[in-house]
Amino acid sequence: MSQASVKTGRCGTGKCRTSWNVCNHLSHPLQLRVDLPRPLRLEDSALSLDVHVAPVTYLETNSLYLVSCDAAGECKVFQKNRSCMLKATARLHKGPVLDFGVDKNFIYSVGEDLNIRIWTLSDLKQVVVIPADRIQASTLTGQEGQAIPLMLPALQEPPPRESPRGASQTREDPTYLQLSALTALKRPLSRWAGAQASARSNAQTLPRGALFVAGVMAKGQYAAAENAGILMEWSLNPTPVCQSAIIAHDLPIATMAYGPCDNGPLITADMRGLCRIWDCTPRLRCSQQIEAACLGVGSFRLASRVRLALDPMNYAVFAVAGEKRLLVWQQRQTVAAGFRTDL
Repeated sequence: MSQASVKTGRCGTGKCRTSWNVCNHLSHPLQLRVDLPRPLRLEDSALSLDVHVAPVTYLETNSLYLVSCDAAGECKVFQKNRSCMLKATARLHKGPVLDFGVDKNFIYSVGEDLNIRIWTLSDLKQVVVIPADRIQASTLTGQEGQAIPLMLPALQEPPPRESPRGASQTREDPTYLQLSALTALKRPLSRWAGAQASARSNAQTLPRGALFVAGVMAKGQYAAAENAGILMEWSLNPTPVCQSAIIAHDLPIATMAYGPCDNGPLITADMRGLCRIWDCTPRLRCSQQIEAACLGVGSFRLASRVRLALDPMNYAVFAVAGEKRLLVWQQRQTVAAGFRTDL
């Protein structure tokens, strides 16, 4: 059986040049032109890590570790300061990992089992499993922040009928809303929303702060249409709880990014390339939206190709949405009030 590999390397020419056509109206995407050196070849890689059996689907890194995850749900941690020596291996979910993130001490993952799992980064020990197949209806709001009416059963509703075998038929709890899938997560790495565990804590201590998770509304739920993209904010400590949720998109959310400021905003992109920017405090509120791509009705296959990247130093957002274009947005500056939250 062939193996998948993780390759690391650097440009050997030292002559990379990048030129920008600067636009004065930063709400429009900048046209990015890059003068590339010769293409890198496989033999230019500094190291080849042939350790995965299934294709590698995700890569994350921090100051100490490189983390890879493959299509079979297997995760591997490499220690960068020891020539990327393999440090730990674990299967995060039964089936593929749909998204995962890394901070200083922990790995966060979602899979087809509709669970959020948190693992210690250094040795891949599971810390907690958070069932996320349903949310409380009272936590859900619409895109404009309006509360969703709670559809409680009538007081005079007759009792449930007995099944032929004598067991009562169960009725779904109307105070909860069912999700059919989890599609993305984002751990905010900031002192505001992504607080780390203390240095004195042991490896099993739960992380603190927030975790943003995207889910898909199941069929037959009264609060939103089937396949609506639900954005949830989970508080992780002391007990993980979904403290708020919002109907963020009409379609499933494909990817999320946080920043470029220390306290946000949070950026979501759905399966058709529609990006929305969310202020995180005091609650989730959509402040702006961007059409990253105009895809057709039958273009859901491009969902895995919608990607966002952030440049905190230059307050920039980069986006691709299944096209040949790379779109770049930067934050406007004001003379007296510092940086605004719109792009």
